[in-house]
Amino acid sequence: MNLLGHLHKSEGIGLIAVDESHCISQWGHDFRQDYLKLGMLRKHFLGVPIVATTATATPQVVEDICTRLDLNRSRTNIKRAPCDRPNIFYSVLYKPRDKAKATELLLATVKKLCAAGPASESCGIVYCLSRKETEDICGSLRDAGISAVWYHGDLATDSRAAVHKSWVSGESKVIVATVAFGMGVHHSGVRWVVHYSMPPSIQHYQQESGRCGRDGRPAISVLMASPFDICRQSVMVYWKPNALQELYALAEYAFSTAQCRRAYLAAHMGDHQRPVCDGYCDVCGVEDSAPPSKRLKEAPDEGGVIEEIFDQLEKAAVKDEKLTLLKLSEKCRKNLHCEIERVAVAIVCLLHSGHLRETFDATAYSVYSYINRTSSRRTLPHSEWEPRRSSIDGSLSRVFVTETWQAGERVNAKKSKILERRLHEGRCELAAAVDGEMPPQKILTDWEVDELCKYHGAEDPLAVVRRVVAVPKRFELYGEKIASCLSCE
Repeated sequence: MNLLGHLHKSEGIGLIAVDESHCISQWGHDFRQDYLKLGMLRKHFLGVPIVATTATATPQVVEDICTRLDLNRSRTNIKRAPCDRPNIFYSVLYKPRDKAKATELLLATVKKLCAAGPASESCGIVYCLSRKETEDICGSLRDAGISAVWYHGDLATDSRAAVHKSWVSGESKVIVATVAFGMGVHHSGVRWVVHYSMPPSIQHYQQESGRCGRDGRPAISVLMASPFDICRQSVMVYWKPNALQELYALAEYAFSTAQCRRAYLAAHMGDHQRPVCDGYCDVCGVEDSAPPSKRLKEAPDEGGVIEEIFDQLEKAAVKDEKLTLLKLSEKCRKNLHCEIERVAVAIVCLLHSGHLRETFDATAYSVYSYINRTSSRRTLPHSEWEPRRSSIDGSLSRVFVTETWQAGERVNAKKSKILERRLHEGRCELAAAVDGEMPPQKILTDWEVDELCKYHGAEDPLAVVRRVVAVPKRFELYGEKIASCLSCE
């Protein structure tokens, strides 16, 4: 603060900008204690304008940011851009409880995603819950022939840089990571994000899924959802304000089949206008392709499931028995003769509605979650919750249409493929020559590569490059080399 004060006296600070400002709010998804000290800025620098920016703030978080930064609300101008990302297709897959089956589903999904992008250049992120899970999943991907690297908080600084470089350069197509990966990462060519484990909130999900499709091209976010992941998360966040409500809201997003995915996200983030989906999520645009025999077996009826849940909780209370989500689901399943996941989803729905609650017992080594009643009501709120979709085939057909990425209408597909490869190789060579650490996308973005592929054999390649390359300085430095790629036969 002394350094800033000295700078203000000598030069005069014209503006204070707080990026990732949701970190200052205890209601935010990434609260950091040190950010609270930023509240002193208003007292020390009276009259200096303050700008706070964030991409993932609910209305509650916005209010808290204003309070923590001591902003005068009557003089505070809040600008809220729509949080909807219209180029991202949102899809949810049911994640089997069996670890081997869940891994098998992930491998099949990632293989399809890697094969679906343009000219096999698509890359993606797989988010996992723990460091061990990250390494295990990365190993499984490698065993399946997929070039993958892993990233988590235990990596040394030089290892992190090497992993990031391998992924950005295209040497590795998939990065498997915990939430430690992402802040400050800018890679325009990410075509997909898969959450192998459910994140703790809508805000986390919105930020992490938003790391794909930053170039504006079609992308897909896949959430692998399991009701049992809810309790894996709850034992880690239950002590934070509002954390359980945020977690249950994500469960509603995942398991409700009655509402548009992007509309739910927009409403939760405080957008007043419902976004236009036009079939660009799996609820609005994809029929459940699994035949009835392949879907989870239905319980006798929804009311019967609720009755059984409350019956088992009453019996447990008499015997002073504590029931975890898994144990309660298993007891109900035996009497109902249905899939255990069907019961578990109903329990999570009741947690969200407030008819049930989680209580927590902490030991020196672990935290345990137990299910308890809060009321005697035995009816679910009007909502359709069901784990059912188990393939992204229908989603992929909506996102990645048959193409040379829609340039096939204008140019010969084979020539376009060759040109695209040449441009990718050219930008990698230039990046290596300039600085071994420079991402190739800083020479030529993926969107610019796609645009240039439409002009194979152009009479004036340099004019085409000047028109397509967005930054004049980049054209000045690399334009001739890029143009030579267009003119090669």
